[in-house]
Amino acid sequence: MGERWKPAGRVGAVAALDGRVGTDTMPGVFAQIGMEYGHRYGGTSFELFARIAEKNHAHSTLNPLATYQKRFTVEQIMNDVMIAHPNTRSMCSANCDGAAAAVVVSERRLRTLSLEQRRRAVKISASVLTSDPWSESCQVLADVNTR
Repeated sequence: MGERWKPAGRVGAVAALDGRVGTDTMPGVFAQIGMEYGHRYGGTSFELFARIAEKNHAHSTLNPLATYQKRFTVEQIMNDVMIAHPNTRSMCSANCDGAAAAVVVSERRLRTLSLEQRRRAVKISASVLTSDPWSESCQVLADVNTR
């Protein structure tokens, strides 16, 4: 009562960022990063982002396992529904993109599997776990470019 609340802790851990930096949805975050990149380095435009999406959609038509396999023109991409400027709907990825899984077994267990399963096996030579380091550079927008 009457005290001023001050957030503490890792970015977003205590209070949501939504409304303070614009958004915490991924299309909005990528839009902010793209706009910041353009501000810092120049040479970017809405059309450039659309051309990148056009190239990516063209690549998806070559993959029979791709979720989306439809080719779009730059004009179709630029005239699609705006999600978070400069990202239109056809510039955004689906929530299912980029998923991966691995089943890890011992060498002894591997010998009990079928020839087809053994053929697809991959030997793990190393394993590393990292997390984002704390950075004093920006306490509002997390740095998504670190590993």
